[in-house]
Amino acid sequence: MQTAAEPKTLLARLHPRLARWFSGTFPGFTDAQLLCVPAVLDRQSILLTSPTGSGKTLAGFLGVFDYLLRRLEQGQSLHGVQCIYVSPLRALAYDIEKNLRGPLAAMGLEKQLSIHLRTGDTTQANRTKFRKQGAPLLVTTPESLAVMLAQEDYGAHLRRCQFVIVDELHSFAGNKRGADLTISLERLEHLCRNSQGRDIALRCPRTAQRAVPTMPSNLMT
Repeated sequence: MQTAAEPKTLLARLHPRLARWFSGTFPGFTDAQLLCVPAVLDRQSILLTSPTGSGKTLAGFLGVFDYLLRRLEQGQSLHGVQCIYVSPLRALAYDIEKNLRGPLAAMGLEKQLSIHLRTGDTTQANRTKFRKQGAPLLVTTPESLAVMLAQEDYGAHLRRCQFVIVDELHSFAGNKRGADLTISLERLEHLCRNSQGRDIALRCPRTAQRAVPTMPSNLMT
């Protein structure tokens, strides 16, 4: 059972740039965030179940933003995808992509942390751009993720992934899409393990509707 952090303690753990943005944007952490964010910061897997409007998605991305900010501060490379967000619906993927641009712009990170939205509707021009340049943040669907993993030029960008966020997990439970997604996540971990020479810490944040049972290392949703 995950223990909720104290608000002041959690805020102090966040990168100063992220903490300033959060404090200036929200009145405080939600219960879901107090439970979830510490686990992400500690590189642990987590399955988060919480009501709509409780800040579940942000709970996951706060940990991701903290990791990316510290990498940038240390002058470390962010080549390749660092976080994959998997949505069961294209419409939700579009919403998340838009919602991510707000905090990135507010922290002045829009040029350093680009987002690639990949669904069946993604234009060929945007697909080609991603093949050439990559992006630290990938927002996609299970079907598009499977297609990307099957292509070597896409795989080259996915092999450095550190986080996976699986949203609306209940929609994948006990059906073919869930089985296919599980296989894709296993393939992703295999790809990352072979590339990085270690078990990758894949995390996924969101509600009880999220988490893939066979997710190898660390899962958070």
